[in-house]
Amino acid sequence: MVEDAVTTAFKRARSELRPLLQKETSTGCTIDNTLKARSSTEGPSYRYDAAFFRDGVAESILTDEKLRRVVLGTAIHPQAGSSVLENDIRRIIVAPGLQRILLTILCFGTGSMLRSFEERFLGENHCRYSDKDLPFDQSLVRELFGEEDATIFFQYQSNFVALTLGTGKDAEYGPHHILPYVPDKELGRGGFGKVDQVKVERGHFLYREPPSRNRDPVFLARKQFEPDAESFRSFERERRTLRQLADQKTCPSNIVTAICTLVCTLPQGRKLGSIFFPPAICDLDAYIRNDANFPNNEARRGHIQQMVEVCDAMHWLSENLRHDSTTGKYVEKSYIHYDMKPSNILIYEDVSVGNGAVIFKIADFGQTREINRHYEGRAGRKNKASPFPDAGRIYEGTFRAPEIHGQNVRDKNVEKGDVWSFGCILLLVILFGAQGAQAIEEFEDHRIRKSLSGRDDSFCNPQNRANSVCNQAVLDCLASLREHEVSADMHMNKNMMKHCIDYLRIGVLVKDTQRDNISKVCKKLREIYNQLEPRSATPSSVNHGELPRGAYRLGHSPDGKIFCCSRDKIYLYTPRRPILNPTNNHHPWSRVVKAESSSCSRETLCVVAEWKEWFRCTLFKIGSEDSAPRDVVIRAITKPALKVALSPDDRMLAIACKPDEDGKAFVRLFYLEDLSP
Repeated sequence: MVEDAVTTAFKRARSELRPLLQKETSTGCTIDNTLKARSSTEGPSYRYDAAFFRDGVAESILTDEKLRRVVLGTAIHPQAGSSVLENDIRRIIVAPGLQRILLTILCFGTGSMLRSFEERFLGENHCRYSDKDLPFDQSLVRELFGEEDATIFFQYQSNFVALTLGTGKDAEYGPHHILPYVPDKELGRGGFGKVDQVKVERGHFLYREPPSRNRDPVFLARKQFEPDAESFRSFERERRTLRQLADQKTCPSNIVTAICTLVCTLPQGRKLGSIFFPPAICDLDAYIRNDANFPNNEARRGHIQQMVEVCDAMHWLSENLRHDSTTGKYVEKSYIHYDMKPSNILIYEDVSVGNGAVIFKIADFGQTREINRHYEGRAGRKNKASPFPDAGRIYEGTFRAPEIHGQNVRDKNVEKGDVWSFGCILLLVILFGAQGAQAIEEFEDHRIRKSLSGRDDSFCNPQNRANSVCNQAVLDCLASLREHEVSADMHMNKNMMKHCIDYLRIGVLVKDTQRDNISKVCKKLREIYNQLEPRSATPSSVNHGELPRGAYRLGHSPDGKIFCCSRDKIYLYTPRRPILNPTNNHHPWSRVVKAESSSCSRETLCVVAEWKEWFRCTLFKIGSEDSAPRDVVIRAITKPALKVALSPDDRMLAIACKPDEDGKAFVRLFYLEDLSP
């Protein structure tokens, strides 16, 4: 009779608890068990209908009240006293707890499994295992529940222990684990794997700052490597590099940031690695092959600016000096990306700017090489290490430098290989901005036709050592772009384009012995970009409705610096340096010097002091301790000024005056060097 009552109680508990659990079912994925029979070249197979229950579901269902009402004293320990039942409740509920194990048995198990649970987890000599140890391996499950019931428990236990991803978290799992996401769409494929956008179920992503779980599904880009030894080495190299970069507070924003990683140990000891990133709009290769992205004049300048920022990031990678606290010495960690190409530059929306502005970010560090240079101090280089442990590998590709294209890699001049690749990418960005996506396709076909084999689309002609190392199609493209006719509104970009093309021809797309290093390339491109403003300017008029409204406030400069103010100080925040001290403490904000009537350039803040009878402003040179504020008076401005703006290079001041009755707002441009106090 007791056994019948226990069986009845067990069935009643299942009928009440299982519907509650089914309402909380989420969909994830698991590695298909048939993978062990597949060759490593076929890649992993997934089952995407794997049901799991979010973290906290078991705890929310199997509460103290539910345990007392439908489980304890009926299905478990039917004749036990109150003290025993109280001990059972503490064992089940108090962390690390047994709620997930018990709920698995109640909803999917058998009566004999429940008896085993009662004896082994709640008995006088109970085992030490708990929910935190799930999932159990097969041998332990057989030991706990016996041979017949082991299969059932092993199948359903993972439903309660789907992995949780998190910022900065590196997790390992096995084929029996459930992953808390499903693929949303494929983003791309590469030599070592593919990239998917995945949707992570709510409650299964942990944010670091502030510590919390996602309340809504989170979309991430998952880069999954193939389950072979070479791909896993690439995964480990990329993971290690991204960790090292993330540890640097000065890491540029134009380098992609990894969110977390996963490693799965497959049958036969193979390993499968995945890295998760913020999802991008697309990569640069897809971007320049779509005429929907064809830029206007402002966007063209933005694209060149982003390439300059990418170049700065490459320079930072090549000269990253850090202090080693264990040795007391400085260590320069130089990174050679070694796989720079458009598909390895990701395009993200620049939410701080809006209006369709984008940010270019360097990605895919799977082939990156690292060089450590030790210094006794900040002078004196010591112990240069070889960056290429696999120096015998043959490297080929569209964007490979001629000195390493199809050659055994050695450490001589290989650091300039990234410079060549960058030059090829910059040429494509300029070509797309001038002629669109069709020109990109035609240029690719032209490179193939001009190659020695008739099948290679490489930018270089490595066998032509006597003359230019460029594919003839590249030289033709450079010449064509230099003479390309543009509309009147593109005259600034035309000048910039000519300067960039000339520099690519003589300083970048040349032999390695003649090629500039990344430091010189950065400096030259920054000079070209900063000279985009015309040398002469005349007054012009614009419709007043086109002027930004409510813009009289401190803001950010074109290169990302942010100006802020307190009651008596001006501060400058930069993305790559610590906060700088205020440069002046003697010009407090007042009714005359108003914080909201200001304009920012790269290093200067312009604050308007008066604009009634004539225009007067003060220029603060931020970040320079020996530069006093400069007062400027412009008597030529007789109308009230509505807005002021500084050019990015601090050379020009623009003043928009109050419109006439016809609604026209006159904009006057002045060279700062011509203005007097």
